[in-house]
Amino acid sequence: LFYVLLLLILTFVDSQWCHIKRLNDFANARIEWVDFSSDGQYLAFATSHGNTHVYNTSDWSSIVNISETGNNPKIIKFSHDSTKLAIAYYDDVYFYQTSDWTEIFNQDVSGVQIN
Repeated sequence: LFYVLLLLILTFVDSQWCHIKRLNDFANARIEWVDFSSDGQYLAFATSHGNTHVYNTSDWSSIVNISETGNNPKIIKFSHDSTKLAIAYYDDVYFYQTSDWTEIFNQDVSGVQIN
């Protein structure tokens, strides 16, 4: 069931040309997290290989592939205004601005406990 859902997430219908487009074959990696930007411009997903892929939803072109620590991302999330992307790993959180995909901040969160 998970593989079917994954295939549905990574397969999109191009309404202009009415054909199905597969973004890529990630058969050797699990998709851990998926998020769309609130403006609908970006799709980001993190794989079990430690990479976060970002696609432009207007033409499904790959924008950036982020791999900071070699660890698997624990969660990814766009900001409410779609100007930033946060990627949380086990001990670190990285923030990127979506205008040019540069890292704007990172924070070591090792030892932080949430009750």
